[in-house]
Amino acid sequence: MAMRTLEILTLIALAPPIVGLAFRPMRRPGWLRALAWTAVALALLQLVIEGYRWQMIPAYLLVVSGCLRTRKAAGGAAQESRWRTAVRLARAAVEVAAWMVALFLGLGTPVFRDPTPTGHYPVGTARLYFSDDSRQDPLAPYPGTPRELLVVAWYPAHATPGAPTERFWPDAPVSVPRLATLVHLPAFNFAQHLRLVQSHSSPNAPVARAQSRYPVLLFSHGYGSTPWQNTVQMEELASHGFIVFSIGHTYESAAIRFPDGRVAPMNQSRLQAVGGDRSKLKELIAQSLSVWVADTGYVFDELVKIDAEGASRFSHRLDLTRAGVFGMSFGGAAAGVFCAQDPRCKAGMNMDGFQHGAFAEHPLTVPFLYFAAGEGAHENDAIYAGSRGDFYSVQIRHAEHADFSDASLVAPILKYVGVLGSIRAEKMERILSAYSLAFFQKYVQGRLAPLLDGPPPAGQYSEVVFRARKGSYPP
Repeated sequence: MAMRTLEILTLIALAPPIVGLAFRPMRRPGWLRALAWTAVALALLQLVIEGYRWQMIPAYLLVVSGCLRTRKAAGGAAQESRWRTAVRLARAAVEVAAWMVALFLGLGTPVFRDPTPTGHYPVGTARLYFSDDSRQDPLAPYPGTPRELLVVAWYPAHATPGAPTERFWPDAPVSVPRLATLVHLPAFNFAQHLRLVQSHSSPNAPVARAQSRYPVLLFSHGYGSTPWQNTVQMEELASHGFIVFSIGHTYESAAIRFPDGRVAPMNQSRLQAVGGDRSKLKELIAQSLSVWVADTGYVFDELVKIDAEGASRFSHRLDLTRAGVFGMSFGGAAAGVFCAQDPRCKAGMNMDGFQHGAFAEHPLTVPFLYFAAGEGAHENDAIYAGSRGDFYSVQIRHAEHADFSDASLVAPILKYVGVLGSIRAEKMERILSAYSLAFFQKYVQGRLAPLLDGPPPAGQYSEVVFRARKGSYPP
């Protein structure tokens, strides 16, 4: 991942005039002034062709400063006082720092390319909204509120070449400022650059006609995150013939926007209760887990109704007898509990989530895969030891918890504060997609998956520590 072409050229053109501040105005080569005006032209082209993003603001300010400096230099004196020399050198230091900040922000939050799905199906995406009148939402700010859910779908599509595509993380303008306030930052969309990144998914395209029905996967995001957080994996799975439904768990997602314009933020009082009294944490986790598992079951029930009716693009297209459930972080824990309790789950996956739930009473009997960050991650071993189905552990060296989402693509700058590991974003995405696809192809589609037969071949996925255990319960 890197900055865009005109952004790089603008910074390159700015560098010599900034260094030229070390020379007195009358001693600067004339070509430095020409290069400063070249930076102006490049910056204007960048704004018109590539589009503005806030990460380039320091560069835009340097362009303006360079223009003003060339005009002043034209009438400058050959000699200058010590005070003027000190001011000039201090200005040079400030501009060098601004230039480095622009480079750091540009590389740290790049306008990246969404990895191309490897399957032969084009990918469509759609949004579904549900209101469960049978449940009063315990997380809602007002009593008596029915449980409302946003579900984002990715699916094999019949899409024409060149069809418009959805933005990558389209909810970022709503969700990212809410997340910023949770960590006591200004309510600003720090991921504003995502408006310049397109996904590979065509909104509301018809479902592909190659098969009459497609197997179904249900996904749950991490606590306080977004249903779009693993777009790369959703598109990869859909391109290989799965219909994936990502559930937005209202009031424990960063922010959910409903069709009428209402935005449901995270439950602030709940977060304060957790931070204020650690003794309540276990009780609150159990309640949230119960709600998320119920959300998954409810969406499953609604998909049965949608498949039976004739008014939806998914009508008579869902093979709910072949269904998998997975999630990241707290969503992965919810997936584990659902798969242990509900026989509709044929295979499950937890992406680096600490597994909560009463697995002594309800051991897993379906195939299950557990992703973990780092080679020494064994906190779930005792819980999964009682699994009766085929079990896989995929530990990824040099990865941190947030790497199990698209965060490593969206904001690699987070590596510098320890939120992301040192593994390259492209490599991490390939590992997640390859093992997720192989697992669900084997246990949901019934296809061969050589990647799960043992450790990865030499030279491939060297970061992976692979373990497998054959189950005692027939799949």
